[in-house]
Amino acid sequence: MHQETLNIIRKAKRYISISDDFRAVRLLRKLVKEKKGESVPFELLAELYFNRREWKPAFYYAEMALPKSLRKNKMWNIYGVCASALGKSSQANKAWKELQLENVEFLERPIGLYYSDYKGNMLLNAQKIGPVHARILSIPVPGSFLNFGDV
Repeated sequence: MHQETLNIIRKAKRYISISDDFRAVRLLRKLVKEKKGESVPFELLAELYFNRREWKPAFYYAEMALPKSLRKNKMWNIYGVCASALGKSSQANKAWKELQLENVEFLERPIGLYYSDYKGNMLLNAQKIGPVHARILSIPVPGSFLNFGDV
């Protein structure tokens, strides 16, 4: 990579570290548009959008980063979680297959599921049924839109 490209990536990482996502995205998209920096700008954008829970752009950038990425496991994880959130089960299954999670037997014991929405926070018992899916085993509080057995 050229020195100028490395400087832009360092500057973008600095902006990410101080939570100035707007400037970081501007710099990284500039590198993507100019096709500089190989997969690094795609990886950083995928992680940034993933941490902000913006599934569609995170999915896109993870998909673009995968062919040349040096951190394949991280990108496959982002790709799989985003595909699951977007309802793209075939792509999610592809990611779980790459991460060797497709045939993993999940434990029978319940896990704690912390759920937060605008009404408040809930702690629910759930059983893991997939890498990013769980079935609710406890009865949520009255007035909740969640029910026993929901995935």
